[in-house]
Amino acid sequence: MYGCFKFNPSSRNARKLFMTHMLIVLLIPIASVVMQNMLLLQQHVKSYSETISANEEMALTINITRLLNVIQNERMSLVFYMLTGKNRTQVELSIEHTNDALNHLGEDLNYLLPAGTANHTLIADMRIKTPENETFTGLEYFEPYNALNRYVINQIVRSTGTSISSTVWRQFVVYKNLIEAIESINIAAILVLQFICNGYLGLSDYAQFIRRDAAALDYIASAQNFMTSLTIISEAEFSVMQYWRTQVLINISTGYRRDALVEYYHSVTTVLKNLQMVQDQIQTDVKETILEEIQSARRHQSISIGLVVVILIISPILVLMIRAATSTIQNYSTKLMARTMELRMEKGKSDRLLYQMLPPAVVKQLKQQRQVPAETFDAVTIFFSDIVGFTDISASSSAMEVVIMLNTLYRLFDSIILKYDVYKVETIGDAYMVVSGLPQRNGNRHAGEIAMMSLDLVCGISGFTIPHMKNRTLEIRVGINTGPCVAGVVGTTMPRYCLFGDTINTASRMESTGEPMKIHISESTKEVLDKLGGFKIKLRGTVDVKGKGTMQTFWLTGHSMYEHLTPEMLIPMYKQNVVTEPDFLQIV
Repeated sequence: MYGCFKFNPSSRNARKLFMTHMLIVLLIPIASVVMQNMLLLQQHVKSYSETISANEEMALTINITRLLNVIQNERMSLVFYMLTGKNRTQVELSIEHTNDALNHLGEDLNYLLPAGTANHTLIADMRIKTPENETFTGLEYFEPYNALNRYVINQIVRSTGTSISSTVWRQFVVYKNLIEAIESINIAAILVLQFICNGYLGLSDYAQFIRRDAAALDYIASAQNFMTSLTIISEAEFSVMQYWRTQVLINISTGYRRDALVEYYHSVTTVLKNLQMVQDQIQTDVKETILEEIQSARRHQSISIGLVVVILIISPILVLMIRAATSTIQNYSTKLMARTMELRMEKGKSDRLLYQMLPPAVVKQLKQQRQVPAETFDAVTIFFSDIVGFTDISASSSAMEVVIMLNTLYRLFDSIILKYDVYKVETIGDAYMVVSGLPQRNGNRHAGEIAMMSLDLVCGISGFTIPHMKNRTLEIRVGINTGPCVAGVVGTTMPRYCLFGDTINTASRMESTGEPMKIHISESTKEVLDKLGGFKIKLRGTVDVKGKGTMQTFWLTGHSMYEHLTPEMLIPMYKQNVVTEPDFLQIV
């Protein structure tokens, strides 16, 4: 079982399935990482593009703001010249600065110009050709300047409003508020100069002053709130302006004072210059911030590209490594399965050998590393047999001939006893020992099982010819006894399942005192067989048994199930001319 599939790891289709599974498991995270990095790369490219656009737009905004400042300075110097007749040189210098600012814009001027307006006609229509011959008639006189400034301010807001980033948004708000505040202060100052000169303001000019003065204060307060660390206007600079602001609000003058006009003009120009300096500082900060964002965006973009490239380079290597590792694992698993099958086969052989040497229940206990205690059995039946004249046969035979003879005989015995509930204990030379009733108890059936087995064994070897002595048949003596015994595993190096007790000795004496091709049983065995019924038993008489004294014993001659069989039907199980060599000879 692997994942959701059942398959044989050694099959070709299973190997392909496993390989596909491993590659999919590898490619899914690789594809996810590549997709994630591609999305991040797309975001970084977009951020980099927006930052570059913001940098370009900010550069244009700075140039436009410079133009706005020089136009404001030109307007203020022109007003002062018209009211006092002084500073003609300042007016000409302001006009020159304005022209320089226009030329500095270059191609960017096309972005600023209204539709149908040419570069050389942008300012020409609003300038006074002969200011010394003109008279100041109020703010309406400078409406072309005011209209151009409103247009320029709108372009500034439009140019930086599309790509401005959240990082510089606060600085930009302060920057825009300062532009609006400078323009409002500039227009309000023109009206104050008019008030000082004329002693009053008309209703429309007064309303314009109120609106511009309030707007200037609001813009300055807003800028101060967005950037509390910024000092926009000091109290000393604002004192003269505040005094005349109060006078204009009252709209009652004490008379024309040239010195007051000059003082106010110098005070307001100082304030405006300071505001422009603050504005320039914010421009520098914004530009530095945008440059840092460009560098950060470029760095993140490079990192994302590098990660994607590294992943694309490493992925095929990883796929090849996983494929090679999977193939190695599959080859190893195939060999391991083959070795496991061989191990199971060998284990089966060893288990079968163990089951032939020891009872299965004992083998299971030994496998579990448990100690096998000796066990007492109240009633079992023991079978002993040996070959008549074995000593003479061995003396006239070679060792190999004896081994082949015994192997052929005992294979015949082993095939017969398989039909009965008996356990072969051991073979020692020509002795063959079998027991029933242990290690699995079977009630009183043990005597019947041994008796029927003995009848089959005697019938089975009828006519058994010794393989190397063609004219001599083999005969056996059989002895059976029933009684209690103790059984247990003896030894650790080559453990054997052994039986202990007088019952075994008596069974051995029954065999040694028996006669060829007869089944000699004890009185205890006869009693059990009588209870089972069907067995034909003949009294032998009293026999002197070594170690036991005289005992009454019997011959087991048959069973009722054989009565309906004719002599021709009682065919011996032994087949002539079939000689079985020992396993070790077959291996050699």
